[in-house]
Amino acid sequence: MTVAPEVQYQIKWFAKHSRADWYLFRGFQVTVIILSGLSPILILFTALPKPLQALPAALAALAAAVAASFHWHEDAVRWAATREQLKSELRQFKVRAGHYPDKLPDSDALQAFVSQTEAIVLGELTRWQSVETLVKSQSEAGGDQAGQQ
Repeated sequence: MTVAPEVQYQIKWFAKHSRADWYLFRGFQVTVIILSGLSPILILFTALPKPLQALPAALAALAAAVAASFHWHEDAVRWAATREQLKSELRQFKVRAGHYPDKLPDSDALQAFVSQTEAIVLGELTRWQSVETLVKSQSEAGGDQAGQQ
């Protein structure tokens, strides 16, 4: 039964990408918080020109828009959940529990394992597609509304 390395690769992929999206999400959130708090400080305690005082607030708005556009938080959560599902299936397969009891012949257990793990990955793909479709339809609806005004 040599499918474990492929599933391990998938687990690592989901872990890496979930972690990267968490870092991006948190990094942008912290940036927005810091930049948002900087403008009032600059206005109250410095004699900088008004455009420089307003710059942090403008950059905060841009950072918030970028963070909202890329859906890093949603992706990170979804990918972490998929990773955990794959890890659970791999553990059950290795100890012959759950869908893979000892009485099941090895070939049947392998077939069930491949089916289960593929269903998990395809489920993630379906969730990703539905998110992207929703984002696209919201974007198009926003464009239609802007054209009607």
